[in-house]
Amino acid sequence: KVYYVDYLCVHKENRKDGFLFVHGKTDGPNNPFCGFSDAIEEFCKNNLVDYREYPWGYSDPYSEDFLESMKHINDAKKSLIEQGATHIHVLGHSLGCTAILLYATQVVDISSLIMMSPGHNAHLPSIRRNVVWSIAEANRLIEEGNNEPAHFIDFNNGMIMPIKARPSNYLSYFHHEGPGSATNSAITIKQKYGNNPPFSIILVSGTDDMTQGTVKGGIWDILPKNKQSKYIEKIGYDHFQTVPFTLDYMPELMKFVN
Repeated sequence: KVYYVDYLCVHKENRKDGFLFVHGKTDGPNNPFCGFSDAIEEFCKNNLVDYREYPWGYSDPYSEDFLESMKHINDAKKSLIEQGATHIHVLGHSLGCTAILLYATQVVDISSLIMMSPGHNAHLPSIRRNVVWSIAEANRLIEEGNNEPAHFIDFNNGMIMPIKARPSNYLSYFHHEGPGSATNSAITIKQKYGNNPPFSIILVSGTDDMTQGTVKGGIWDILPKNKQSKYIEKIGYDHFQTVPFTLDYMPELMKFVN
C-alpha cells in the first residue's frame, strides 16, 4: 500500500514538514563511526525526522534486493504522515541518493528530493570495470540455482573491499542495467515528467569529494528541473561534510520548496 499526501489541500499555517533521511552504504543510525551523527542527532531534536537503517546499512549490507527495499522508504513516509507531516522531504546521502532517485521513479507525493554527495552509480564505467568478475560470478551462481551468500567485490569512497551477499541482491545493486543505476533512474524521472517534475530537486556536492566528478553530467544534467530546483557546490567539502551543511541550511531551503 502506498500512502499519499495531498499538498494542494494544506494551508500554509497547517504545514508540517517531515524529513525522511536515507543513509549511504554501510552507514545509518547503528554505525558508531558515522561522520555526521552529531549533526543529524541535532537535526532530529528540532524537526520531524525518520532516520532508520536500510538494507544497505551498517548492520547487514545488501541483505535485501535493492528494488524491493523501496518498501522501507515507503514505510518511513507512512510513519511521517501518521505523525502529522503534510510535506515529505526525502533526503539521501551517497548510496542513499541512488535509493531516493529510484524511489522517486515510483511516487509523486513528495515535496522535495534532496541529494547530498551522490554515490554508487552502477551505470558508471569506472564502477563497471571494478565489478566485472563479480557480476559474472553472481550470474553464474544464479544460473546454477545457487542464491546462497557469496563473496564479491564492493567499493566505498574510492576503496575496493570484499562483501558477502546473495548473488541476486548483489546484482540488484551493482549491475549497470539494474536499479542501482542512478543515471537510469534520472532518465526515467525525466521521461516521466518532462520539464515539470512534481517535486523540487536539490543536489549538494563538495569539490573535495573524489566521487563527485561524474555527478553533474551523470545525474543532475539529466534530471528535469523546476523553478525550485537547485544545484549547490561547496568549495573544499568532502563526501561527508555536505550532510551537516545541508541540515544546517534546511530552513533556507524550505523557504523556496513547496
